[in-house]
Amino acid sequence: MTEPRAAERYGWLATAGVALGLRLALATLPLVNHPDEIWQYLEPAYGIVTGRWIETWEFHAHIRGWLIPMLLVPPVAIGHWLAPASQLHIWLVRLVLALASLGIVVAAAMLGARSGRLHALVGAWVAAIWPEIVYFASRSSAEAIALSLLLPAIALLYRLKERPAAGTAFAAGFLLLLGVIARFQYLPAVALIAVWGAADHCRRVWKPLLLGNAAALALGGLADLGMGEAPFSWGLRNYATNMIASRSALFGTSPPGWYFTTIGAIWGWSALALVPLIALGARRLPMLAACAGVLLATHMLVPHKEYRFVLLAVALLVLLAAIGSADAALWLTRRRPSMQAALFPALATFWLGLAIAVGAGEPFRDFWSIGHDALIAEARAGEIPGVCGIAFYRIGVHPRASHALVNRPVPLLLIDGPIAQETAAANRDRFNVAIAPRLAGASLPAAYRLAGCPSPDVPRAQQGNCLFLRPGGCRGGAGDFDYGRALTRLGH
Repeated sequence: MTEPRAAERYGWLATAGVALGLRLALATLPLVNHPDEIWQYLEPAYGIVTGRWIETWEFHAHIRGWLIPMLLVPPVAIGHWLAPASQLHIWLVRLVLALASLGIVVAAAMLGARSGRLHALVGAWVAAIWPEIVYFASRSSAEAIALSLLLPAIALLYRLKERPAAGTAFAAGFLLLLGVIARFQYLPAVALIAVWGAADHCRRVWKPLLLGNAAALALGGLADLGMGEAPFSWGLRNYATNMIASRSALFGTSPPGWYFTTIGAIWGWSALALVPLIALGARRLPMLAACAGVLLATHMLVPHKEYRFVLLAVALLVLLAAIGSADAALWLTRRRPSMQAALFPALATFWLGLAIAVGAGEPFRDFWSIGHDALIAEARAGEIPGVCGIAFYRIGVHPRASHALVNRPVPLLLIDGPIAQETAAANRDRFNVAIAPRLAGASLPAAYRLAGCPSPDVPRAQQGNCLFLRPGGCRGGAGDFDYGRALTRLGH
């Protein structure tokens, strides 16, 4: 008995160390999976702290809630206070989110433990290393934050169903509603599993469950009130804007089956192992499978689709596969008890191989460099001695400028369009730093010289975030070319 227990103990230590190490490493990488991470969450939080931020159309239309930006304010404020001239405020946000995502690993262990000790350990290991879970752990996106809130809540609901307790019910209700406020599109699936978890002991748990809900609603409502908004009015406006008026469809539409084909493309050949293992795991935890199914079904109905939208469903499916793999391993070794101590190392190696195959394969491999050059360019622009105005010149993708990334109290300008060259020449005194594609930079006024590009080894035509400098100071401020006002004129 001592050998299997020792192997299990080492397994837990390895899982905890790997989970923490991977998340800390990912938190240091300058990546942005989607612009919303910056301009819907980090940028408003930075604006609350400093008074400077780029306000996108969603905030002009009042369709975004303030809970997530408010939650990000403490690490932004601490970072800005400790090192106001650095990127510490951004790294602290990512560090806090990465540490919060360790709750996913704990939740996976709790859910797996319902089936056995090996299931708990394998579930935790997979949650510690799986690419989608690790990659999004430090992302300041609604989906990633919702996952860190909702998976622990689901684990608590399973515990509540078996051992009803007021504290468990309150914590589950609080986390569930916070997760729904972060990503209200998850409400149908969350409601399903909440009713299931509390139904057997409704008289004992409904009151503390609803109290937890009320506490989360109060927190979300106070965040909105603090910014002068009617609590949760943004949710109704968001639904009317994106679902009824179909504003989100302007960003692209996909057929109903897009999520299945995309998941298949990302998992690649690993899906041949994952799909049957998911089916095995669903026998143990059918409600997780039902929750994932509802998430996918409801998101299939929305024309605009993005992979991050179904992050919770993907995490649930992977967890089911982890539990299914433990079942399969135990069945294969049922006549060889002496092999029990080797089961976790074998399964850990198997899952590590799958994780590497998915994370290093196409199309997931592209995720590891998304946004790198843009973030590096803006951070470097803010660090240039004597910078007094930064122009974003002929960069057609908007929004791009971020006060949170530049982190300097200087004007940010937007100069684009068919007369960008003439505009830059007439307003060259307003800025002494320009961020532009390398080839477009040749049309800047003659005083500007190339200072460098974040990725100098790629072909010149692909260098889209180069820095161009001119000597001297600035005068006149941003004027009509202030990035925020220009962005509003463009409807972004």
